[in-house]
Amino acid sequence: MKKESFSLFSLIESLFADPISAISISKKNVIIGTMMGRISSLSLIDKKIKLLNELSSENISGIIFDNKENYFNSAIGDEEILKFNNDISININSI
Repeated sequence: MKKESFSLFSLIESLFADPISAISISKKNVIIGTMMGRISSLSLIDKKIKLLNELSSENISGIIFDNKENYFNSAIGDEEILKFNNDISININSI
């Protein structure tokens, strides 16, 4: 049986009364969405956390990476989808 080792290098910060409602993991990033509409990105390469969106009109109901992993989409409740670029971590489109 092969032994695996794991190491903890970062914690997901959460605010009081703002639980995590969506999380998605790719080869490069972990994207976290909360009930208050906060979206954060944790880089698995340089281990830095970036706040992408502080407050949305509704909760983050889903986060999906595209097949090429150059972008990810974040669903804001059931009314809006934000599209973010993974490389520079900025909002590039709102649908």
